[in-house]
Amino acid sequence: MRIAITGASGFVGQALVPRLHAAGHSLLLVGRSADSLKQRYPGLHATDYAHLSQTLPGCDALIHLAVLNTGADASMQDYQLVNVDLWTDVLQVCVDAQIAKVVLISSLHAENPNQSAYAASKRDAEALLEAHSATDQNRKGYILRFPAVYTDRFAGQLAVLNRLPRFLQTFALQCAACIKPVIGADAVVNAVQDTLHDPSPFQRRFVSDGQRTNPVYGLLRRTVDLVGGAAGLLVLSPILLGLWAWVKATSPGPGLFAQERVGRHQRTFTCYKFRTMAVGTRNAASHEVGTASVTPQGQFLRRWKLDELPQLWNVLLGQQTLIGPRPCLPAQRALIDARETLSVFTVRPGITGWAQIHGVDMRAPERLARIDAEYIARRTLVLDLKILLATLRGAGGGDAAAES
Repeated sequence: MRIAITGASGFVGQALVPRLHAAGHSLLLVGRSADSLKQRYPGLHATDYAHLSQTLPGCDALIHLAVLNTGADASMQDYQLVNVDLWTDVLQVCVDAQIAKVVLISSLHAENPNQSAYAASKRDAEALLEAHSATDQNRKGYILRFPAVYTDRFAGQLAVLNRLPRFLQTFALQCAACIKPVIGADAVVNAVQDTLHDPSPFQRRFVSDGQRTNPVYGLLRRTVDLVGGAAGLLVLSPILLGLWAWVKATSPGPGLFAQERVGRHQRTFTCYKFRTMAVGTRNAASHEVGTASVTPQGQFLRRWKLDELPQLWNVLLGQQTLIGPRPCLPAQRALIDARETLSVFTVRPGITGWAQIHGVDMRAPERLARIDAEYIARRTLVLDLKILLATLRGAGGGDAAAES
């Protein structure tokens, strides 16, 4: 594939260009000075922005890395000139040259455009590509949001790690990743190459290292689960017994409800909840069962998510975690297939999660799977705490039953 790359001399470009070249792609490097790019990357084709319209035709895709980064001593106008105006010009050249795929490398900061001039400019740049993709179905636009990128050295907010001895850098990076997501250069390349082969007409993705290979995060999360699960069962035991007695006394049937759910690596386990539906209700997802099956007590329990509290026992057993994708039923094949495609089953399911506090339940399987995968890419101890606090405040509506 012939790929044009703007901003190839930057930190991300220096990591991306050699790896894409080694993968067999033909590269056209674009910058303010073609000569400096040729000196940095001998043997590769290079051009400047003034001649881009003459050299871009024939390329299959363009990756836009050119950016005035956060932390620069710059004004809003400076950020606008580089991150928006330059991008506008490049995007127009892509349109004129009929480039089929355009990839904008963006940032996690773009989610909060009010936090800085840099964040606002990146959000504006995203909006431009999204608008172009909406009006031209023949052009595929992709936005990849990355957190802090590292190679064998660190830049930006991670630059402080360069001061540490080499043997401490890995541990320090793992600790930092527990607070904010990070991504290595190889993961950046993999994400870019996956995007180049993606047939979707438009896509916005957040990509990071995740926490699967971070032993510090894993240890801290399991410690929190054990302490939180045990403390919750102990402290809340009078409330749990009271709710159990209330459910049992006010409607026919048991106080607890046991149901098979799909867990990590698609292993099934028995999930415990307070019963919220009448005995005899068919074993199906909540959105497939009519509201007439939900008891009056169950409506209250569901509204405040109190029916989920017995799952603290599942947390202690290691079948679930406090925060994670909600476990589905074995019969929910559409959701299972979507989650399998996006590697959601690599983590334990949770009592509450990112999708739940945003009101997304299992009636939209593909959307839910995408949000679950996004959470896995984003997850940190800070985000987990935010989700927990949002749940305690009643965010999201829980699993809704179908209207009868």
